[in-house]
Amino acid sequence: MDEKYILESITVNLFEMIDGQKQPVMDDEGNQRSITIKADTDGNWKGTFENLPVYDKDGKDIVYSVEEDEVKGFTTTIVSLANKETAIGEVPDLAIRITNKQAVRNLEVTKSWQDAEGNALDEKYIPESITVNLLANGTKVEGKTLTITKEDDWKGQFENLPIYDKNGQEIVYSVEEVTVPGFTTTISQATEKEAAEGEVPDLAIRITNKQKVRNLEVTKDWQDAEGNALDETYIPESITVNLFEMIDGQKQPVMDDEGNQRSITIKADTDGNWKGTFENLPVYDKDGKDIVYSVEEDEVKGFTTTIVSLANKETAIGEVPDLAIRITNKQAVRNLEVTKDWQDAEGNALDEKYILESITVNLFEMIDGQKQPVMDDEGNQRSITIKADTDGNWKGTFENLPVYDKDGQEIVYSVEEVIVPGFTTHTTGDSQHGFIITNTQQVIAIPVEKHWIGKPAEEVVINLLADGKATDKQITLNATTSWQGEFNNLVKYDSTDGHEINYKVEEVEIDGYTSSITEKGVGYIITNTNTATISIPVEKHWIGEPADSVTINLLADGKQAQELTLNASNNWKAEFNNLPVYNQETGKEITYSIGEVNIDGYTSAITG
Repeated sequence: MDEKYILESITVNLFEMIDGQKQPVMDDEGNQRSITIKADTDGNWKGTFENLPVYDKDGKDIVYSVEEDEVKGFTTTIVSLANKETAIGEVPDLAIRITNKQAVRNLEVTKSWQDAEGNALDEKYIPESITVNLLANGTKVEGKTLTITKEDDWKGQFENLPIYDKNGQEIVYSVEEVTVPGFTTTISQATEKEAAEGEVPDLAIRITNKQKVRNLEVTKDWQDAEGNALDETYIPESITVNLFEMIDGQKQPVMDDEGNQRSITIKADTDGNWKGTFENLPVYDKDGKDIVYSVEEDEVKGFTTTIVSLANKETAIGEVPDLAIRITNKQAVRNLEVTKDWQDAEGNALDEKYILESITVNLFEMIDGQKQPVMDDEGNQRSITIKADTDGNWKGTFENLPVYDKDGQEIVYSVEEVIVPGFTTHTTGDSQHGFIITNTQQVIAIPVEKHWIGKPAEEVVINLLADGKATDKQITLNATTSWQGEFNNLVKYDSTDGHEINYKVEEVEIDGYTSSITEKGVGYIITNTNTATISIPVEKHWIGEPADSVTINLLADGKQAQELTLNASNNWKAEFNNLPVYNQETGKEITYSIGEVNIDGYTSAITG
């Protein structure tokens, strides 16, 4: 037996049988005879009661016995041995053996695994085994360890443990677990198990390992293409972030108790911050290695995603620091090129003299089926100014346009040119390929008709005036053209300030004609009147005595036109002067005739 459990000495008391009763043997001082026994130099425990009477007063052999003072933690067996051998005729000595058998008990250790909330722990986080050391009165007992495994149903037992130390003090047993990384350990006090009457009860201890956990905070940051805070109109209502862990070098989803991947939904709080937390994440795997966590965001269309692990968050000494990850979504953008094409009315390249210095193009997008202006950060509609480059090309670009809206739908863009007077605008293209804005010059035609009053000239030349100024445009009208013509492809609006040009016509003067111009719709009628005149002389001849005077009437196409008086004073001669040859209304040559006012007593005859 291990000497550490053996007392320094024991006391053995002597008894004898008197009248069938076991009585202590007293010494001369009235004390029970006893001896103290301890180990000799050879480790033997022996002692001797000397000079004991052999017979009582009646000559009967005295029966001796001994009892040991109680030695806690031992059961005692006392056996009388055969008398020791002696010489013939001598009284043989007696011998007794006292055997102390150490009292022992067992200590059962039960292991319990719990997650942070006190529920049964997922087996994937439980190691293959644990090692438990035995402590006696707080001191580790060398050589006393248990290895407990799942195959043991997480139970083990320390057997044959002495109950008392050599001083008779009950030994207080406890255990300690070799540290299992990632768990906090709680060890209950040893409790006595039920035992049969008279038997020493075994002990039981429960070791509870509660998994150490940490939180993983995920912060969401939204940026435009230039790294600035993103306009809220492009930010979705929420995002979903999924949790992963590294297992055997492979990235694996972290599953919940129902077999679904752990995820969190993050949305803006009242302060506009996007944060979410994965809570109660185990710190270590079953091999005691630090679990490496990562996250992935469900795709958010229109964004490139960058995920960065931040420094562990600060914690109190001895506590497991929480983790932090930042997910930055940078908006995916595209550029939208706008090309400008200038054409004349026939689709040919337009003469530069009609082209403006620049144009302005505004940007629109479709929102809920409605065409809406795209606004900049200052609340103004986004627009670009396009002008010719050194090669004469007209191009401009809307840059950094979001590709998708907050619902992940591709944004449909369109453009509109600020009206350029004098041009019709046609836009082709789309958000993916850009737009071409074609400006076709608006032109008008001004018809001109020529009317003649009187004999027409052989031809006339008509000049065009723009805003009262001569142009290089003219047309020639004659009988071959049916006295009609047209000024074609006339620019409607001035390219300098956009005002509508006021076109007029004028005729190159023709001798012998007067000209009048009247509007007819968008064109003009030029009426030329032949200004030729004639004179009709009149002479009065008398046969017989003349009257004092006569009145001569001039008829134009049978209608009274003029009159004159002939008498002796004018030698009975006069003349109708400056008579138009042609009717100013019909243009026909006028037929003139004369008639005399009747004179009583005369007849008249007109010749000529």
